[in-house]
Amino acid sequence: MEDRDRGSSLVQLLIGLLLSAFLIAGALQWFVHLKKTLQTQKSRALSLESERTMVQYLISDLKNAGYRGCRTQDSQFPVRRNFIDFGEKTRYFRLDRIVYGFQATPGKCQGRMPATVCKRLKENSDLLVIHNVPGKHFNLRQSMHTPSDDLYSYWNQPISKDAMVLISDCHQGDVFIASDVNGERISHGTSDNETNQLSKNYPKNTEAVELLTLAYYLGIPLRHEKNSPMPLHYSLYRDDLQHEAEEILEGIIDFQVQYIFHDVSNDVRLVSADKIAEHEWPAVSGIQLKIKTITNQEWEVMGEIRNWQRVRCGADYALCNVVVVGTSDRAGDT
Repeated sequence: MEDRDRGSSLVQLLIGLLLSAFLIAGALQWFVHLKKTLQTQKSRALSLESERTMVQYLISDLKNAGYRGCRTQDSQFPVRRNFIDFGEKTRYFRLDRIVYGFQATPGKCQGRMPATVCKRLKENSDLLVIHNVPGKHFNLRQSMHTPSDDLYSYWNQPISKDAMVLISDCHQGDVFIASDVNGERISHGTSDNETNQLSKNYPKNTEAVELLTLAYYLGIPLRHEKNSPMPLHYSLYRDDLQHEAEEILEGIIDFQVQYIFHDVSNDVRLVSADKIAEHEWPAVSGIQLKIKTITNQEWEVMGEIRNWQRVRCGADYALCNVVVVGTSDRAGDT
């Protein structure tokens, strides 16, 4: 009788251990699943935050494009260049238009963009160029006595050497190349392609602003190895054509650009870059961008830009209308 009780107790113990093992295994599986879910949500949140940052870059640059100082909206505001257009340093600089673009079909990038861009650029993707975005700025520490005087800032190295600079006192402006930057001193023009004469003597505290020419495009990620096969996804670049490129976000599948265009009869069209003639770019009055990421998130940015044929923004350049449209979960709202 005692042997039978002992056998029964052993069976019960084994059954209890087995049930406990099942319960522990189930709890562990639930814990692992919960941990993966939390990691996925955290990764998704970080990804959305990075994508929002990317959109904010675009919004800011579109709002500020075409900067001309305190009289940005004045089509009659006199701005003089002290260099010949389309020299090596000024190849991508334009005052007559705000945006420009093309689709990177084979061979089309060469001659239009720097070789570094063409090498990185994803074939058959859209490229958007935004002109005259204000960058670093400084104010004159002292008045000029002659139009050939060097400029002096309140602080050291206020801008980069070879930067394109707009100086303006709200009566007129000059665009020049910072041919030399040495401490607080900024020189303007020394080569055969330039003159060291500005149009006037600018007074103390006049503002000078570096004008950036920016290109947005899909390119091969920086971490992509040279000898490895072409990547399945790309990075969105914000490329300062005068200086260097910035990889804003990796993991982009598609980047499409269309332009809001008013033709001679004032009809509105939404067209791709290849439908716009060279002389028609100054009439572009808006941009529509569509971006798709590897997380299947789609972003749409629609914005009006200032131009001098059809001014649609407020007197303050920051009041230009830019709308961000996200996916159905409103992830793109700002």
